[in-house]
Order: sequence, then C-alpha cells, then structure tokens
Amino acid sequence: MIKQEFKISAQGVGKRFINEWIFRHFDYTFEAGNTYAVTGPNGSGKSSIMKVLAGITPPTQGNVHYEKNSAIIKPDAFFKELVYVAPYLELPEELSLREFLLFHYKFKELKEGFSIDFLIKFLSLEGHSDKPIKFFSSGMKQRVRLGLAFATDSPLVFLDEPTSNLDEWGIEWYHQNCQKWLMNQCVIIGSNQPFEYKHANFLLNINLFKK
Repeated sequence: MIKQEFKISAQGVGKRFINEWIFRHFDYTFEAGNTYAVTGPNGSGKSSIMKVLAGITPPTQGNVHYEKNSAIIKPDAFFKELVYVAPYLELPEELSLREFLLFHYKFKELKEGFSIDFLIKFLSLEGHSDKPIKFFSSGMKQRVRLGLAFATDSPLVFLDEPTSNLDEWGIEWYHQNCQKWLMNQCVIIGSNQPFEYKHANFLLNINLFKK
C-alpha cells in the first residue's frame, strides 16, 4: 500500500449516555503512518470513543473531521476509508468464508500482493473456505476480522480488543502482521492489555478525558 496523507481531527468531542459523560473535551489529531493506543480499564469508554471516531455513533458534542490527501471527506462517505475490527461485530454467518470475502471485496480494495485465495491461505483457513462461518470457532472468526484489516487497502484501521479469542499462535500471528501490513496506515487500537499495543507509538489514556 502506498502511504497516503490521512488525518482525523477530533475537536472538543464528548459522548454522554443518559446523564453520564463517557468522555469530554477530546481534542486530538490522528495521522497515517502512526499507531495509537486508546487505553483504560474495562468499561471506561474505549469502544465508545473509537465508534465516535469511526463515525459509527455521533458525538454528543464537538466535531470529527476527516481529511485525505488534503481533501475533506464527508462523514457519509467515510466508511469507504476504514476497516473496523472488534469481537462484538458479527460476521454474516450464513455465508462461507470464500463467499464472504468475495462480497466484502466488492466494496473494498485488496492490498497489492493479496488475492482471495492468498488471503484464505494467509488466515490458515484453506480447509474451511467453503464452510459456513457459523461453524467457525470464536478464534477463527477473530482471525477473519483481523485478516480484513491486514489485507484491505484503506488508510484507517480500528482494532478494538484485537486479540480477543486468539490462542498463543494467533496472538503471535497478529503481532507479526501488524508490523508487516499496517505500517503505512493510521491504526487506532482500543485495549487495556499492553501486549496488544506494544508496537504503538502514541498512548492515549481515556481517563484524561473524563471531566
């Protein structure tokens, strides 16, 4: 993937649920070529801030601006620029792995060097390519989610609790491929496990944005 100029700017962003502020006064700029870790204990709002940055949920206050190659990206077109990985995001379980990948890459672009067959091999799921995803283990499903992040040509990658359900081999696979395939993108990791973001070069503790 050729490195592109990419930037997310959060200005005075906050999110409130009922009467409780999850975070407030969040001002930060995220840029391509860097890996950012949003840290904090369970329930502190890491997923909430990532969903706001990704445009999945709107902020209660403030604004998030997206910019690519010095051009502003409209929020309704922003989904084309990102991959979002989280254990709580469901995969289409009635589809086989091959059917799902063919469907996904009607809307996204594969990175140079990847093909559907290579991606299936990359996931170490060659013997499961025609099996419905509903029969996959939780670890296999998480590898599929992460594989999309590694193989998709998009400037922004969100990884929320990325090693959930992975075994020791899967965790090592995750680290190796973060280093190999995500170096030119803007990567935002939500985690309270330091080993998940050991390659991050910026740390953001969400507890600093509670007041």
